[in-house]
Amino acid sequence: MSTKRAYLKPQKPADPDAPFLKIQEVAYLLQVSVNTVRRMIKAGAPHSQRVAGGVIRISREDLPHYYDAHRVGPAPARRRRQRAA
Repeated sequence: MSTKRAYLKPQKPADPDAPFLKIQEVAYLLQVSVNTVRRMIKAGAPHSQRVAGGVIRISREDLPHYYDAHRVGPAPARRRRQRAA
């Protein structure tokens, strides 16, 4: 597997009690894609921080706010099309 593919794949957190998480770990916990997490960051949803080397970290305390801000409700019920008589 190339490093780019591994970078775009959500990962289980290495340390479950870590105060800050990588984008891939946040994607795993929220069950979304890494690109979705990046879009959320760009939209300003979570408080993210860049640390040494330009790596982005997200606080574990912000995850519930992150989830609530981007949660999508259930899909609307679809109406059946009535057949023409």
